[in-house]
Amino acid sequence: MNLLPSFTHLGKLNIVEVYEAYDEPCLFACQNASGQIYIAVLIDENEDFKKWLYTALSKERFEYVRSGGVDLHNGFKLAEDCVSYVVKVPFLEEENSAVEVIRCEELSEDMLPLPGEFISLATQTLPILPSEELEQRALSLWREILRFKVKFPEYTRNEAPIKLWGNMLSSLQEVIESIGFQIGRETIKGSVRKIIAQQTELLATATSGGSYSVDLVAATNANVLRDSLVGESLYIFFDLVRASNTRINTENQNTDSSNEDFTTIVNTLGRQFASKYRVFLNSVADAESDINLDWGSPHPERGGSATLTYINAINSLYLINKMEIAAPEIREVTGILVGGNIESKRFEIRDIYEESNKYKGEIADSLLASDVDMTLENIYKATIEETIEVNKVTREPKPKYKLVNLERLRLETE
Repeated sequence: MNLLPSFTHLGKLNIVEVYEAYDEPCLFACQNASGQIYIAVLIDENEDFKKWLYTALSKERFEYVRSGGVDLHNGFKLAEDCVSYVVKVPFLEEENSAVEVIRCEELSEDMLPLPGEFISLATQTLPILPSEELEQRALSLWREILRFKVKFPEYTRNEAPIKLWGNMLSSLQEVIESIGFQIGRETIKGSVRKIIAQQTELLATATSGGSYSVDLVAATNANVLRDSLVGESLYIFFDLVRASNTRINTENQNTDSSNEDFTTIVNTLGRQFASKYRVFLNSVADAESDINLDWGSPHPERGGSATLTYINAINSLYLINKMEIAAPEIREVTGILVGGNIESKRFEIRDIYEESNKYKGEIADSLLASDVDMTLENIYKATIEETIEVNKVTREPKPKYKLVNLERLRLETE
């Protein structure tokens, strides 16, 4: 018995996938020798032949029907060419098949699958780029390249919810920049944060299938020694991700020795970094997805792969929330004293390099006891102690600032 029509203008057909069968296929996709894809459903049969409804699909439409983006009813009823084909396939092989063109508006409901019936198969809708090419691309561009891959389990196509995806990428950039600040703040002159932001910036380029992924390319080139601040930051970040694969003793709520690398790295990078990394881990937790990272570097001793699983992200959040990071963060800020009250021991300073940055908080008793000049609207080099306070209910981190020293910057004419 024939299943597919032969010697018709539909071409030489082969079944690609079967979606429903009762003893034999009754809903399937097929493709002809020239690459045209059809979806076919059995609509009638008698003792002489079976009658099928065929609809031609573009590659993109096929991917959407296959992955549940378009239901089967509309896959046929709203055909891209506005026509379908009623195909009679005789039981006797010596008899010829017949094909009748039918306009979509003439299709009756009894010829169509019920509305709301879907095929929901995981479908590659983007090309898969091999990770092996990253090192060669990094050498060619003389820049670091990070492939950031996420598998969103509820999505059958290579698509990503923009809010979750945006939160992940923006918090990842904040983490890399925060690491760069700890590495480079002592050696960079001028507007430190602005320069470090430029030197650790990542630019989104190609997207890829497999999981939903994007290639993030460093905005700046490596130097002649193949070093860069973003490369050093990625090196530490990869160490941290690998150290995030931790175990927790939930009975006594203590960490075991496998957590030592993680806590050491976080303590070394400080409170501000811990706050940034917490936000990144929260974005992973919100997505309920594993993160896969492939890194290509122009530096021969850098690069590689790492995975941060959803479960390990939760564990790392647990650890950070329980950690007492050893020392407060000390900030050196050049800014204008825009607010101050000796009685309430409060201050406010606006950073002259980053005007959006304002620091409000408590004035240290030691500073109040000194005879330091504290005149509003003057420019000072301020030493500010930052601690992180975690809300016991929401677990959200909040920075607290204490002004421990002020040094007025004077013009040469003074």
